[in-house]
Amino acid sequence: MTVHVALIVATLSLPWANSLKEKRSVLRPLLERIRRDYRCSVCEAGLANSHRGAEIAIALVGTSRRGIERTKAAIETTVSDWPNVETVEFCFEWL
Repeated sequence: MTVHVALIVATLSLPWANSLKEKRSVLRPLLERIRRDYRCSVCEAGLANSHRGAEIAIALVGTSRRGIERTKAAIETTVSDWPNVETVEFCFEWL
């Protein structure tokens, strides 16, 4: 059996956020939605002390590259459409 592993790193901007508390009030539901809807591992991986920026990392594991690519596209749409969040960069790589 072949197992495929991919990593998504999304850099986000939250220009309206005036505190870490406001930032996390938007990020927490986004991370929970990604975790629940796409059954993957996700965390805030960078810019943790910046209240106007965030970097999230998402790990995808599956037996089908096509399935992972579909999940990646769906996650990208979810992140891009999330209210009060602007996507600065969305990086994808196979591991």
